[in-house]
Amino acid sequence: MTQPNPPSSTAAKSASTVWWKLLVPVAIGVVLWLLPPPSGLSPKAWHMFAIFVATIAGIITAPMPMPMPMLAVAIIGATAAATLTGVIGFEDVVKSMDTDLVWWLFSRTITARAMA
Repeated sequence: MTQPNPPSSTAAKSASTVWWKLLVPVAIGVVLWLLPPPSGLSPKAWHMFAIFVATIAGIITAPMPMPMPMLAVAIIGATAAATLTGVIGFEDVVKSMDTDLVWWLFSRTITARAMA
């Protein structure tokens, strides 16, 4: 009688890879957030820099498989983090959506995605 094959470790390996890719940007952001700002830089500007670097690190590590949802999550996450921590005001976030350029870029992205 043969014994059943042990469960493959690929699922566990991929799950640990995803957690690693998720934790690296968060760790970078937290470390930069807690460091004192350089002289001549306000704490708000330093915190915005920490969120920016964490967002770029999240895009580089790519914990999500598809580019468009990953970028959307990264941008929405960065905006939420900046707003909830008080680095930028909600009025500034809403005001930035008022320009035609934002909607033009959005429509071009959706059109390009539909044609691909």
